[in-house]
Amino acid sequence: MKINTYGIKMDGLKEAAAETRCLRNPGAHRQHVQIDYDTAEGKILTAYENSGENWLKRDDPNVIAVTDAYRPLTMQEIADQVAEAVKGNGEK
Repeated sequence: MKINTYGIKMDGLKEAAAETRCLRNPGAHRQHVQIDYDTAEGKILTAYENSGENWLKRDDPNVIAVTDAYRPLTMQEIADQVAEAVKGNGEK
């Protein structure tokens, strides 16, 4: 199945989806995977957190927030959310 990336470079898409696989218990809201996107590099960035109170702050102005995953996400779901975040950020 071909993933629709909306013409946006998305390095790390497969790895990001794989990292969300650990989120098997939807009731455990404390653990999540923070997903961000580097618009300059075209790279998806992730950070696993096992506490609901820790959030990674990225100081790079080229990095935009995409989502905080609390359940496993497919590559297509992440691609859809990256595209929405890029569109909402005023990018192409």
